[in-house]
Parts: sequence; C-alpha cells; structure tokens
Amino acid sequence: MPVDKDLKVAYTTLYDEENPIGALGLYDKILKETPENLTALVYKGHALEKLYFSDKEWHTVATMDEAQSCLAAAEDVALQRGDRKKIGWVYFRSFVLQFNLKYYKVAERYLDRAKKYGYEDPFLGLWEDKLNKKLARLASKQDKTNSETSKVDNDETVPEKKITESVPIKTSDQTAKNDDSEKLRTDWYQSNDKITISFFTVNLPQDKNSVNISIPDHQTLSISYPVKATGSEFQFELKLAQRVDPSDVIVNIMTKKFEVALKKEVNSKWKTLEYDSKAPINVPTPVDPSLSIDTKPMAYPTSSKKHIDWSKIDLDDDEEEENSGSADAFFQQLYADADPDTRRAMMKSFIESNGTTLNTNWEEVGNGKVETALPEGQELKKW
Repeated sequence: MPVDKDLKVAYTTLYDEENPIGALGLYDKILKETPENLTALVYKGHALEKLYFSDKEWHTVATMDEAQSCLAAAEDVALQRGDRKKIGWVYFRSFVLQFNLKYYKVAERYLDRAKKYGYEDPFLGLWEDKLNKKLARLASKQDKTNSETSKVDNDETVPEKKITESVPIKTSDQTAKNDDSEKLRTDWYQSNDKITISFFTVNLPQDKNSVNISIPDHQTLSISYPVKATGSEFQFELKLAQRVDPSDVIVNIMTKKFEVALKKEVNSKWKTLEYDSKAPINVPTPVDPSLSIDTKPMAYPTSSKKHIDWSKIDLDDDEEEENSGSADAFFQQLYADADPDTRRAMMKSFIESNGTTLNTNWEEVGNGKVETALPEGQELKKW
C-alpha cells in the first residue's frame, strides 16, 4: 500500500475511530519504512499525547518523552526542507502539547513561531485567546507573590527559603568570543559541592575531547575549542566567585548546549558565579539537600518503558493551578529556557522524587528512578 494511503488509514484510525493505540501501530509501521515522514512523525506524537492524557497506563514520562521526541524530529525535517507551512504546522502542534501540559510560557513561544511562519487554522484565534487568559492569570499570581514576598522580607522572624536556582551569568566583566550568528547565552546552577555552567550556542564542540579547559589558579576559568563550521575558535574566560578543583572537571554535550561541571573546593552555596572582591569567600552555607541538583555523569539512556501510575493526579485541576505560587512561575521560566533533554530531566526528576529534587541533567535522571531526598529528620508521609 502506498504511503499516502497508509497515512490516510492511520489518520482515520486516530481521529474518526478515536483509536490512538491502533493509530500508533500504523504510524510506527510507516516510520519504519520512511523514518523522515513528517506527517507520520507529527501524528504519532499526537497519538501519544492523546494516550498520555486519556489512559493511566500510558500516563508516563516515557510516553511524553517519546511524543516530544517525535515533534522535535518533525521540526528538524521541516526545517531541512524549508517548507514554511510545514514548519508552522509543527510549531503549532508543539504549542498545543505544551499548552496541555500547562507550560504556558513555553507554549507562547511555539505559537509565536507558528504565526511567524504563516500557520493558518480556523481555531487559531480561540487558542490564542485561551493562552492569553492563562498568561494573564500567571502574571497576576506572580504580582501577588512578589507583593507577599516583599512583606516577608520585612519580617525577620520568617526563616529564609532555601532553593537552588538557575541565575543568569553577568557578562560585563567576562570574555566570550564566539562567531555564532546568535549571541552566546550562558546560565548556571549549583549543588552543595558542584557548580555547573551551561553554554547555549549553535556551534557546539565536536566532542568532549576537543574542549580545552584550564583553571591554573583554581579560580580563573578558560574554555576553548575549534569551530570547524567557521574555521575559528570558541573562547570563554571568567573569574569564578570562589575556588574549584581543576582536576575534577566534567563536560557534557547536549543537543543545543554544552555544560561544564566543576567541583567546589569548599562545600558552600555561592551567591554569584562571577568573582566579586566585596563578596565573602568560601562561607559554608550548605544547600538544602532536598532541593539539590546533582551533576554526576552517566551514559545517555534509551527511553525507559517503565510505567508510572499517575491515576491520582488531576491534570485539569484549575484550583491546584491557582495555588501554585512562585515556584510554579519559576519552574515554568526555567523550563521555557531549557532544551528538550533538560525539560525531560526536570519533569522526570521532580515527579519521581515526590517534588524533592529538581535535576536538569537527562544523562543522569534518564537512567533510572529518581529517589525521594528529604532533609535529615524528615520522612515522606504516606497517604
């Protein structure tokens, strides 16, 4: 049977017969013969999305991981072909997925891209209106949270909340020479004993061995590697806020970024990444282990097929969304700026650890279940 007829049968199975499992098998068969079939990739992703939200047996991280991988592959194919209508269509499908996951800021970016590429849909205006209402609600919650936080700051009896945050790196005093068409973007996060710097660039290192890292004084970080696409060299230099161990450096290369993990000489929480002569050095302020982000390297795993029972989670609970507060806004912003691997890692680690660990390293969390990590003296309440 020609591919066009196979696609028509699969479409009918998915939408007219409302049989996403049957459609999934048909799309898998098509993709086995034509792995870069754009239509099959998009609709396979939609079939998985339908199963994820309608069947508790399919409501797993692995299902959503595969759905997003299908859309990512479809995006690559569409961009390679240069078909603006197809590109816009893929971005719209990605928008719908992120909207249904309640990642509204991420969804907004995909919708903007779809419109940029001239995507047309009779319900596009309705989708945009729904998104704007969600974003307005999110902004209102953020304003309320900021107001409450301001009151808390004036009350010395309220203990400080501890959380490991991703804070953008200052660029005023650092050197970063890069021939990318887009400006280099950097970010960082920390655990109690490690600091990890992320570099978002279109000219990634060819492999880990090509990256030269030097920290001669335990504090001045220099990174360089050849950029074959332009015949130039990537160069980055920064004096770190505190000292690190030059012998313990880990490089991870992902789809849209590479990361450099450094071991701290003193286990403490850094207030900034960049050196400040007025800031205290090596003040031991342990990070709360219940919210730490580890950076231990592990081999990149294949998508896990282990099912997780999410039957107690109400994905459409607007009341829960109303009470999500600043943490929800922070995680959505962090998620919005992340690449697909980081997003998968965040989702999997936070859910499997019962909300006690937020890990952005897919090479680690994808290899097995993320255990609950409670502070000393506390235990997980069983319902």
